[in-house]
This record gives sequence, structure tokens and C-alpha cells, in this order.
Amino acid sequence: MNGPADWGAGKVDFSSTLAQYPGAAVAVGLYLSDATTGCNNQPLRAILGTNDSDVTSGSPNLITRYRDKVDEMVTRLKSYDRQVFLRIGYEFDGPWNCYNADFYKQAFAYIKGRIDALGATKVATVWQTAAWPLNTSTDHPEWNYVVTDPHHFDAWYPGDQYVDWVGLSSFYSAGSVATQWGCSATDTAPADLHDRVLDFARGHGKPVMVAESAPQGYDNGAGTKSCIMRKGPAATDADTIWNEWYQPWFDWIADNRDVVRAAAYINTDWDGQAQWSCADGAQAGGPGCANGYWGDSRIQANPTIRDRFLAQLRGSGWANG
Repeated sequence: MNGPADWGAGKVDFSSTLAQYPGAAVAVGLYLSDATTGCNNQPLRAILGTNDSDVTSGSPNLITRYRDKVDEMVTRLKSYDRQVFLRIGYEFDGPWNCYNADFYKQAFAYIKGRIDALGATKVATVWQTAAWPLNTSTDHPEWNYVVTDPHHFDAWYPGDQYVDWVGLSSFYSAGSVATQWGCSATDTAPADLHDRVLDFARGHGKPVMVAESAPQGYDNGAGTKSCIMRKGPAATDADTIWNEWYQPWFDWIADNRDVVRAAAYINTDWDGQAQWSCADGAQAGGPGCANGYWGDSRIQANPTIRDRFLAQLRGSGWANG
């Protein structure tokens, strides 16, 4: 927030982005994971103030330091004087973040409490599920990474009084699953999982934000498509890409406009970024493909997709289209 930074997925620069889009709403992903340093949920425990030696030692201790950072962030977001959607611990149930559900819920509630206490009335909280269609750590069901559990979302939900929006990641559509998951099975149908999220939001009277979305595994510039778990691009055309991913995505949003009120599309060349690059033939999670295969989702990389995408946004269903 204080200056430009790049972790291998493009430059992040709050002041530059705010200046580029004056008056626009801002969606902020608040990362609270310590997955790269042991998965001990230390940031969450510090924020919620547990009496653990690793967060209470030192001067100032981690509780004070993290809570000061929460207040600094909220105060800065308030100063923007524009709508802010704060995605607290986004993709909370993505096993790659290794959040503990109870710690997560308590930290979420604490941050919401600071938003209210500091009078940041334009900052809305977003509770964003990864909508990841694979069960993980089934030998530890108490970790709540078994998405087929009918109570999966309940285990992670902080409560209606803390959540303003329900969010989800939506990288698969009904028409694209055969391509994206063609080399790897899922434990639940991705499209059905998305609908479960919407039904959960309806049950709690919350609007839905499609907080992250892109046609993973498709390369608009090269005109290829591939399974996301092992990169093996095959030639395709704009009509196929549009019909397999884009049209079903737009249709799904339109069909659920009673609850879907915002959508974010990630328009980037994933494979050109260090964090997301994947070598031909590489397996997701292995050497040369740490985070699976993503492709190139830039609409401007293909004139047909660009024109059709913009035509959709110009429809009556989209604000400022």
C-alpha cells in the first residue's frame, strides 16, 4: 500500500492504480497466510490475540504489531473515500493457504470490528471461498478441507454480522471443465460447487461477488487450451474458447442476477509471469509448474474474444458498460 511491489505476478501499486481509475471501487485481497513459513497460522493468532508464546514474546509483540497494521490498513482504506471491498483471507478454504477455520473466523470478526470502530463505512467485508473442487487432507476432517461435506461452508463462516458479501473464485464453467480437468478427476463438479456458494449466499441474504475469474488453461494469444494440472496445449480457435468458457460464464452470471452483484475478471498473461509460469509437459505442483497451468486470459490478445467480451459489458445488465 505504501509503494510499488512485485512478487512475481506483476507490479502492485495502490497510489498508481487509484490515480488511474479515479472514483472507481477498489477490491483488496488481504493475505493472512504463513504457508511459506510453516503453516502455523501465526498471523491469524496474532490478530485475534491468542496467549501463545510465539506471538506474545518480543517488544512490541506480534499481537501489537499485527493489530497496529490492521488499524493502519483500515485507516488508509477509509481515506480513499471510495467503495472498498476487503477480501479478508481470500480463498480461506484453499488448502494452499492452510488456514485454521476457527482462527480464521475469529480474525475475520476482529478485522470487521476494527472497520466499524474506525468508522470506515465505505469498507465492505468479502468472505471469499476458493470453490476448489478437490477434497484435501481427508485424514484430518477437522481441518475443514473436505469440500464435499455438506457443512463445509458453515465451518468457515464468521457470521452474518461480520460478512457483507459472499465471494468466490470462478475459474471453471460448465462448458470448460472437460478441457480444464481432462487429465485429473475432481471430487465434486466445479459448476455445481459454484451453485452451492450462491445457494449459501441466498440462505444468508448476502450479495455475491465473483471475486476472481479467468479461463484457466486457455491461451487467448496463442489460440490453445490445456488441462490445468499438466500443461499440454492443443490448438483451438476463438469460437471454441468463447463457447467453452466465456459464454457459459456470462450466462451463469445472468441466470443468477438475483444474488450475483459484482464480478472481477483477471485480464493478464499468466504464463508470462514468474509466479504462474508452467513449462510444457510439467505437472501442477512439480518442477517448472508450481501453481498449475494458467495460460493467457487477456481479452485483447484475441480480437474476436475482445469484441464479444466488450459487447457483453455494453448490455443492460452491467453498470457503466
